[in-house]
This record gives sequence, C-alpha cells and structure tokens, in this order.
Amino acid sequence: MIDNIMLINTMNNSLLDREGVIEKYGIPPELIIDYLALMGDSADNIPGVAGVGEKTALGLLQGIGSMAEIYANLEKVAELP
Repeated sequence: MIDNIMLINTMNNSLLDREGVIEKYGIPPELIIDYLALMGDSADNIPGVAGVGEKTALGLLQGIGSMAEIYANLEKVAELP
C-alpha cells in the first residue's frame, strides 16, 4: 500500500509518485509530514522545531527515520553527521 502514495502539489498542479518524491526531496512520501513538522512550513503556519532547517530535518529522517523513531532513539541524534 505504501507504494501507492502520491504527492500532489496544488500550487503548480504537479503529481509525484514515490520515486519522484524520493528524487526531489531525498525522503519517501510517508515522511513528508514529519519533514514539514520538523523544519516548519510558513505556508501552513507550522512553526517547526527551533534550529531545525532543511538539512537537519533531512539528516534526522534519512539517518534515523520517522519522528516516532527519532523520539524513541534520541541518543542517536548526537551521532549523526
């Protein structure tokens, strides 16, 4: 079922499949919500985590996984490059 996830960008009317999302963002579509929650999204008035931008959010999600996995493995955060 996870392979059927698509990302729709209503701003430019584009549609990305799983591979397209990974190619564009560096993470699979199921982690996009976590990505936006970590770094914030001013368009949707989401403040994000203080000090976490695009690079840090991607590093956490690529290195550890979802926000639930990050929270369960906080000791690994300091080990990331």
